[in-house]
Parts: sequence; structure tokens; C-alpha cells
Amino acid sequence: MKIKGSYIKELRKRNNLTQKELGNLLDISESMICKIESGERLTSILNLKKIAKSLSTTMDDLVG
Repeated sequence: MKIKGSYIKELRKRNNLTQKELGNLLDISESMICKIESGERLTSILNLKKIAKSLSTTMDDLVG
């Protein structure tokens, strides 16, 4: 499963959130958000669900 990190970054910015703010909402570190957005790191299905919910999108939109 490939995560669309650049799309997560785009949605985060549209929602006026910093990486730190999104990380706080998801209870994961700012550096983890950075790695997910840059494609350096995959994340769990649970975190992907949380990201989708926080950014008002679906998991399907975040993977491809």
C-alpha cells in the first residue's frame, strides 16, 4: 500500500494545520508526520484512519 504523502501535506495545509498540530490531533510526533508526507515512512491503518478523519477525507483518497 502506497500512501500519498504529498496529498496528505496538501490537505493539511488546506486545513491550516502545521505538522505539529496534526501530530497532536493524532497523538503522533511531528517528525512522523514529516516522514509520512515525504514518503520516508509508512504508517499503520489506525493512523491512516485518524489522518483521513482529521483532514475530512477517506482512506481511499490517501492511498494509491
